[in-house]
Amino acid sequence: TLDQQQFFTEEELKEYENIISIQETELKKKADELQKQKEELQRQHDQLEAQKLEYHQVLQQMEQKKLQQEISPSVPGGESKIQPRMSFPLLRGRKQLRGSSRMPVLGGCGHGAEGGRPHVVGLRAVLPVLVLVLRLTLLTAGFLEVEMAGRTQMVFLNENATILCKIPGFPHLDINSMGITWFRKAQVSETEIKLFEFFGDHKVAFRPGANVSPWRLKRGDASLQLPGVQLWEAGEYRCELVVTPQKAQGRVWLEVVAHPVSSLFLEQAMVKDNEDKHILCKSSGFYPEDISITWKRWTQKEPQFQEISEDIITGPTIKNEDGTFNITSYLRLKPSLEDNVTIYQCVVWHVSSLMCQSFNFTPILIESEKKTDSWIVWLCIGLIFTVLILVRGCKAKFRLMFWSRLWEFRTHGQCMRHDS
Repeated sequence: TLDQQQFFTEEELKEYENIISIQETELKKKADELQKQKEELQRQHDQLEAQKLEYHQVLQQMEQKKLQQEISPSVPGGESKIQPRMSFPLLRGRKQLRGSSRMPVLGGCGHGAEGGRPHVVGLRAVLPVLVLVLRLTLLTAGFLEVEMAGRTQMVFLNENATILCKIPGFPHLDINSMGITWFRKAQVSETEIKLFEFFGDHKVAFRPGANVSPWRLKRGDASLQLPGVQLWEAGEYRCELVVTPQKAQGRVWLEVVAHPVSSLFLEQAMVKDNEDKHILCKSSGFYPEDISITWKRWTQKEPQFQEISEDIITGPTIKNEDGTFNITSYLRLKPSLEDNVTIYQCVVWHVSSLMCQSFNFTPILIESEKKTDSWIVWLCIGLIFTVLILVRGCKAKFRLMFWSRLWEFRTHGQCMRHDS
């Protein structure tokens, strides 16, 4: 009978344990990398805070010097000479800015508020430079970044997919001052195709159904949602994010796969002794094309499944109209009555499945000798029944003859008495 329940051997369980251990190792590595990134971001954050503190200290020093120069008398000759000296840690290499400005005093005297106005003008001229340097520092610090789902992300054919793109370190974002754009580059093309863009009140989906949730975007999640993914949508996806004045992007390779649907077929459910039959193991609707089909056998003599290497014919893969593939593998079965408790197993492996698919069955053997024995039994039963009928008939006939003879003997005796 056909038994399509999962039947796992010790080797398959060990293989599954190895796969799990490998995944655990990869997850630990990923966790370590994320921890390092977190520490690096914290270090950059602390560095920016320190630079901000020093920046405020510089401003305070400038304000103090300005007040001191306003109080002090002006230099004779109608000019006010200012030589501020300050340390500017925001520039690369912690270079020091040294500057002097000579501003003519209006009216030729330094009395009243007119004497301090040149210093205010000088401070206002320096502030835009400080703001520009601070913005450049934020940009070069690499504070804004995006996290993708590794180098490759696997999705399933005809299912809804979410291509991950997250922004760590930004739990609350103002979506009115940011923009997100998604691109796709096909496998055989170098040209990028725009799929989705969003900035401010502008939101356009160039691929039908593509969307980025504004609610999730506020919380640092710019993942792209694609309904009903098809095979041709595989390729490189790029997430481009702009949070004024910073910009970051991430890339991921999207792989579209399809599960194989496997089944077993028996040419004849009842197999005669010494009569060859073929067992079919068919897998259909899978993608990509690479697939592995192996046959195994379990007997009472062997405690584990043993791989079969003979009498196997595996046909070529056949491409369907939707781009998926089909394949059929044949096993020539020659059952032996000496080992009539045999389990055959078809094992299918594909990249879309974490584990192998196993299908088991046990053929039912019919002995020709058992058929002969059954006919003999029925023949014997018939003969016995016939003999019983004959014996019963013979007994009835013998009984009739006995009473007939007895009647004749009695009649003959009466006649002899009468004559005497």
